[in-house]
Amino acid sequence: MSENVLAGVHCVFGGPADVLAGVARPPEVVLAERFGATIEATLSAKSTHLLLPPALLAPRALAQCRRTQEMLSHARSLGIEPTLHRVDLRWLLACVANWSHLPEAEWTTLSAGDPL
Repeated sequence: MSENVLAGVHCVFGGPADVLAGVARPPEVVLAERFGATIEATLSAKSTHLLLPPALLAPRALAQCRRTQEMLSHARSLGIEPTLHRVDLRWLLACVANWSHLPEAEWTTLSAGDPL
């Protein structure tokens, strides 16, 4: 049953470090997969969510994260930026805690051009 909660969600983890680079899979990756999300190392045409650490919620912080900015630029080049959900990683944890695909709006991050 848990594998259906995030079915159809294709996630990429943003932020300053690649969480998939290590040997061990971080708990948030294991949870996402257990609840049905597909984890991608890089953005693709199928990507639906860019999960960001809470530290990147402020537009200035987001603008200073080179790796995430490169991902957003890649999303633009793929034509998926308008539909890509840029959400705080806590969205994933809330979905798992509630056993439900929750609306992303409460966890959507600001872009560098958005007002504070």
